[in-house]
Amino acid sequence: MSLLNLVKMLKEEYIQNMRRERIRRKEGLKLRLYIQNLRAPKNTKNMEN
Repeated sequence: MSLLNLVKMLKEEYIQNMRRERIRRKEGLKLRLYIQNLRAPKNTKNMEN
């Protein structure tokens, strides 16, 4: 395997990892907002009681 091929492979892996990380962050943000929305109604009910 030549050094050039190795570099190309590493570059491809790096790009794929960056894409995955970006998607993961988006999903994480959606999940956090979803959880906050789930918690919010419960908290308001508790304060009324």
